[in-house]
Amino acid sequence: MSLFRKASAIFGKFDWKDPSFLTNLVSALLVVLGYTMPFGRKLLQNMGWFALSGAVTNWLAIYMLFERVPGLYGSGIIPLKFEEFKRGIRKMMMTQFFTQENMRRFLGSSGALHFESDLLL
Repeated sequence: MSLFRKASAIFGKFDWKDPSFLTNLVSALLVVLGYTMPFGRKLLQNMGWFALSGAVTNWLAIYMLFERVPGLYGSGIIPLKFEEFKRGIRKMMMTQFFTQENMRRFLGSSGALHFESDLLL
């Protein structure tokens, strides 16, 4: 089995236009250019390594939010706590954005529309 097929089996469908892939590719090219350029070697190498480490770290963090990794505490937290997240987000939206004052400001103070406070909570 080829490396591409193994990666596809693990990570799903591969898209060349994916922004994270392009970021990883550019950062890897900076590392390679840093080793081959006669001038500015250290600068290009450092930019490439820092960009690549940041990109890989971000990819791993996002991957671990949604996928369970055996042996790593906290991985797969979104599927495990999905209902709790939904309730928390709903409560935050209703208490922070849909207050009487915000609704009056948004709809105007014409008084034609009246909202009961228990509808908002």
